Amino acid sequence: MPPAFPPHEKDRITRSLLDSGRELFTTRGLRKTSLEELVAPVGIAKSSFYVFFDSKESLYLELMLLR
Repeated sequence: MPPAFPPHEKDRITRSLLDSGRELFTTRGLRKTSLEELVAPVGIAKSSFYVFFDSKESLYLELMLLR
């Protein structure tokens, strides 16, 4: 089970995942971006990604809605 994150850490990680996703989806596209590539700059495990987003596609959608 992924660890529980305190609220301030959860906010920081969410922002970092959005930044990472924006960078990678822009340069590589949704299909060519791996989960490993998304979480590496953030410093979390792949399984922890799902605490923040349901899928890679949901992260992508969130970025599109923020535009």
